[in-house]
Amino acid sequence: MKLIFYVLIPIIFCSCSLEKSEEEYFTTVTGLEITDSIQIISESDSYYIGEGEYSLIFKTSKSQIEKWISEKPPWGLGEWQRDTVDFNIGFHCSFGTQEGSPSLSTTNGTTNYSGNDEAIKILSDTNNHYSFQEICCPEQGDALRFHNGTLLIIKPNKKTVYLSVWDY
Repeated sequence: MKLIFYVLIPIIFCSCSLEKSEEEYFTTVTGLEITDSIQIISESDSYYIGEGEYSLIFKTSKSQIEKWISEKPPWGLGEWQRDTVDFNIGFHCSFGTQEGSPSLSTTNGTTNYSGNDEAIKILSDTNNHYSFQEICCPEQGDALRFHNGTLLIIKPNKKTVYLSVWDY
């Protein structure tokens, strides 16, 4: 009986596996409608008992990308953010890579991402268009900023879209 409890119960409750298609989930989370075809590059779901990250990476058409970045970004931001993703946001995202989320290092007063090279390439691209949602907990101060959140990165030059939804 204990075996059933320790093996089956976590399997039932740990996954945020989608009951919707990737396209439907993306639209639900971002409010952006996918009108052109997409090619899924990767999908990762590391949620375990209410904690973890879901990520989706896909390619789409130039016209789809241009349509999205010509409109207002999701989650009430007035305009798309550009360049390297803000460190407070990006260090929560691994995009399903094996190395986990990048860390931050500060040298001579300059902060940089360190650790996960694959995630750093995604987050540090100067051609990024990105939008984010802080779900928890700005009222707790800097220690818990972006404890839970969502990040959408669009790379027009690569026609690639990255979505990360996390809860830590």
